[in-house]
Amino acid sequence: MMKNKIQSINAHYKDKIKMQFDNALKQFNRLFIVRLDLRFPKEMKYKDDDRVITRFFESLKAKLKAREELYRKQNKRIYPHGLRYAWVREIGPKNKRRHYHVILIFNKDAYFT
Repeated sequence: MMKNKIQSINAHYKDKIKMQFDNALKQFNRLFIVRLDLRFPKEMKYKDDDRVITRFFESLKAKLKAREELYRKQNKRIYPHGLRYAWVREIGPKNKRRHYHVILIFNKDAYFT
C-alpha cells in the first residue's frame, strides 16, 4: 500500500518544493522547517476557493513583520526570517473536505523553536 502512495507524488509539486529548499539553502546555512496540516472544523462551512490559504500566509507575514518591528524598537538584533513556503490542497477521501499541507522554511538564526 505504501508503494502506491509514493508513486502518487506529483513530480511537478516535488520539483517546486525542492526548489524552495535549494533557494533557502543558498541564502542561509541553517534552516528551520515546520510542516503543518491546516483543516477546517467539521461543523464549519467554507467557500470553495483558495483565498483562505492566501489570508493565512498574509497573516503569517504580518506577524513576522510585527515581531521585527518590536525587536527594532527594543534595539535587538534582527535576523532575516527568510520565510519560504510550499502548500498543496487536498480533498479528504472519506469526508470530501478540503485541507492544506504546508511547509514553512525559516532561517534558523531567526527561528529555531
